[in-house]
Amino acid sequence: MKASLMRVVDLLSRFRFVPTHTIEDECFPNATSSSRREMARRALVELRENGLIESRLIFGRSPVHYLTESGAKAFDVEGGRGVGIRLAEYDHDLAVMRLYLILRGNERVTAIMTEREIRSSGPDPASNEWTIPIVRSSGKEGYAWPDLVTVGDVGVWGHEVEWSAKNKQRLRRLMIAYGRSRRYDGGIYYYTDSTRHVVESCATAANERLRDAGLGPQIITRSIETIESS
Repeated sequence: MKASLMRVVDLLSRFRFVPTHTIEDECFPNATSSSRREMARRALVELRENGLIESRLIFGRSPVHYLTESGAKAFDVEGGRGVGIRLAEYDHDLAVMRLYLILRGNERVTAIMTEREIRSSGPDPASNEWTIPIVRSSGKEGYAWPDLVTVGDVGVWGHEVEWSAKNKQRLRRLMIAYGRSRRYDGGIYYYTDSTRHVVESCATAANERLRDAGLGPQIITRSIETIESS
C-alpha cells in the first residue's frame, strides 16, 4: 500500500473517526493547502473504493471518515465498538482528538496512546496493562479504559474528557481507582462549563479519600476550553 494511504490508515486507526481537515493537516503537512485537499481526497476515495473506510457528513459539519469493520480487521485494530460514529459521543470524541493533538506536541510527553490503540493492543481488559481496575456499585469488579494515556518525564497519566456529566458516584469511583492504580501516577480530568461543578467536586472528594489512604492527591482537573485555546 502507498505511503500516503498508510498515513491516513494510521491516523484512522487511533480514533473512531477523523474529520477531513484533520486528515489533510496530519497526513500531508508539507503540501500546500490546495495540494493537501487534493491528496487527501484521492487517498480517501481509494480507501473507500477498496471497502476499507466509510465517510459521513454529521450534523452538517465537515465530513468525517472511519475504518470499516473490514478495514479494522485488515489493519489489526479494534473493530466492533471502535468502528464508526456514536452520535451521542460525537462531540466528546472530537474533543479527545483535539486534546490528543495538543498533548502530543508537549515536550514533556514521550508517548501518547488513545483508547482505541489501547484496546487494539489487548482486547481482554484483565490482561491489558493500561486498563484501570474498578469496583462497581454492585460490588462486581470491572475495568475502565482511559480516553488517553501519556508517558513522559512526569510519569504515566490517564486523561479523561468529561463532556457530559456522569453519575457522581461512578465518577468518584473511577478517580479513586486511578489514584490506587500502580500503573498510573494519577488522572487528569478535563471539564466543560456544564460539567465543571461535578468534576471538581468529585475530584475534591476523591483526593480526600486518597490522602486519607496515604496515597496523596492524584486527581487534577482542567478546563478543556482553556487547553484548546492555549
